[in-house]
Amino acid sequence: MKNPVHRKTKTDSAISPDLKVSGRTRFFFRGVLICITNPKGLLFAGAFFPQFLNKTSPLMPQVLILCGGCLIVATIIGASYAVFAGIASTLFQSERFTKTSSLISGSMLIIFGVSLFFTNNQALI
Repeated sequence: MKNPVHRKTKTDSAISPDLKVSGRTRFFFRGVLICITNPKGLLFAGAFFPQFLNKTSPLMPQVLILCGGCLIVATIIGASYAVFAGIASTLFQSERFTKTSSLISGSMLIIFGVSLFFTNNQALI
């Protein structure tokens, strides 16, 4: 039985017409394609970088330093998201967390309901 969720797209065959591409490679190429076709990065660089460029100095080293710095910061932030997502995933799957969060959210809903019951505001009725 075929997987009903995955549909073959044009990018699947465009990346490798005759080769079997692993999931990670396909995932990487889709990410590169999205980054290349997304104009937000170019708009950000075009609006943000010029104010830090010196007109009297060579342009290329300045741009490389700015882009390299942005790349390093973005990599650190992305890696942090991945680490914290892994930690959160194990936390959210634990039975103790599920029971505790259900107890807290249920208690808050009961408290809000009781406080609404005792509110004498005619606009709520």
